[in-house]
Amino acid sequence: TTGDLDSDADWFGRCVEIVAGSEAEQLYAPGVSKELRGSDRAKAYECVRYLAQHPHAANLLIRAGQIEAQHMLHEHRAALDALVSALLSRRTMSGDELIALLESRNLAGDLG
Repeated sequence: TTGDLDSDADWFGRCVEIVAGSEAEQLYAPGVSKELRGSDRAKAYECVRYLAQHPHAANLLIRAGQIEAQHMLHEHRAALDALVSALLSRRTMSGDELIALLESRNLAGDLG
């Protein structure tokens, strides 16, 4: 929902969250198109329109969100690798299972 977004930083943070999925796909499925597509694209533009009206400014904000998402994914790559590996074998995980997995690998600090 957008009711919990009170500041420009909140709106930009939501943009980063939205684009992070596409950026993670690039890490694990490099053949996937680099372009932000579909509903992710629409949601990202919905967020940045609260920050910038001009299309070029909106595009720059989305690109900044992509760069920030890439940084965060690389910073927490070990935890992401553990999660991806577990999901490939299990298909689903609860939040408690995720925390247990990260704690067992001393990666719980990567949760933030």
